[in-house]
Amino acid sequence: MSKLVPHAPVPLQLQRGGGDAFIVEHSDDFVTVASSAPSPPGSTLEATHRGDARLTTVRVKVRGCRRAPLPDGREGFRIEGRFVSLTRADREALFGSQTEAKSGSTSET
Repeated sequence: MSKLVPHAPVPLQLQRGGGDAFIVEHSDDFVTVASSAPSPPGSTLEATHRGDARLTTVRVKVRGCRRAPLPDGREGFRIEGRFVSLTRADREALFGSQTEAKSGSTSET
């Protein structure tokens, strides 16, 4: 597994039960999300990101979840997992065009 790279938090809106989350680290298909709601291992966290041009759906297959503060200091959860079916266009919408421009960077489950 590649080392996860911290960056400015990418805001997300959770789909189930509401709440918010932030992508705080990522590398290739692996991701760390700070979330206001827990998500148990084996589940799929679903959220959306409203970018400048479009709405991007983000799905993360959860590997682990533990209590940790959100970037803004509120109580929350640190969720580690991997992206599910994230396209190159989705990556560009989330992180900009400078990251992960490798061909075949789509994850499928």
